Amino acid sequence: MVTTFMFDNEKKNNEALAYIEKAKSLNVVPIINIYKQEALILIRLEEYDKAQEVLKKYLSAIEKELSSTNNFLANEIKWTRKMIYKVGKM
Repeated sequence: MVTTFMFDNEKKNNEALAYIEKAKSLNVVPIINIYKQEALILIRLEEYDKAQEVLKKYLSAIEKELSSTNNFLANEIKWTRKMIYKVGKM
């Protein structure tokens, strides 16, 4: 990310893409950020078709994370309601 913030030329953008590929191979977490950064670099390099495909992966990852978060929160709401009821009966 630092490379993309500091430079905007073809050489450095390609270097940043190489860093992203390395991060992918290392399973860097969160992967969501990798997709976003990759898409931004591809847009800079005017590789719009590739950027669009990566943005679709980014959207899918966000939706998956949101679904997981919503499920967690729904379970927490249920648990809290049960506990309020139980504590009220004590």
